[in-house]
Amino acid sequence: CDWSSDVCSSDLTSISSKFGFGLRATKQLSTVAAINFDLYNTTFEGTENKFTYNTKITQFSVLPQLQIGNIKYLDNHSRLIFYGYAGIGVIKFTTNSDLNRTDLIIPYGVGSKFKLSERSAVNLDFTFNYYMGDDLDGKIQLYSDNDTYNRFTLGYTYMFGKKSKKNLTWFNPFTNAYNKNFNLLK
Repeated sequence: CDWSSDVCSSDLTSISSKFGFGLRATKQLSTVAAINFDLYNTTFEGTENKFTYNTKITQFSVLPQLQIGNIKYLDNHSRLIFYGYAGIGVIKFTTNSDLNRTDLIIPYGVGSKFKLSERSAVNLDFTFNYYMGDDLDGKIQLYSDNDTYNRFTLGYTYMFGKKSKKNLTWFNPFTNAYNKNFNLLK
């Protein structure tokens, strides 16, 4: 059972925000595939054309993930992996103009994870969130596009599971082939 949990702090770009926080549970399905369950909470605020807004959001997302970096042909030890993810989520938000909604959001992004030990890592993510509406700031404009926001995340990951079992996040499936070929050369 390869489960991991992240604790993260984020900063939203493209709008002014306070630091947010979140939790991510990841189920590693194979050496290249995982599924993430994200819960994120923050507040963002700003002024646009003399309109001031303050929006509190809570977002839950399910994100299938593909990773690269743990499969190497010349080196069987991975300390740095890269991954990409895309999925769907639900966002609940409340604005200072008393708008309270729950709606769909499409998050997608990229990230990297640096191995500290067999069970822990530090990760850095960039997530683009596409909201299919124009009222995230509490103001609806005629002929305007959907609202979006970006999120940079710095997180710490702890990986659960039996210590006797190799964690799939860092496991290189070619390790056995290296060992067999190396033994043949002896």
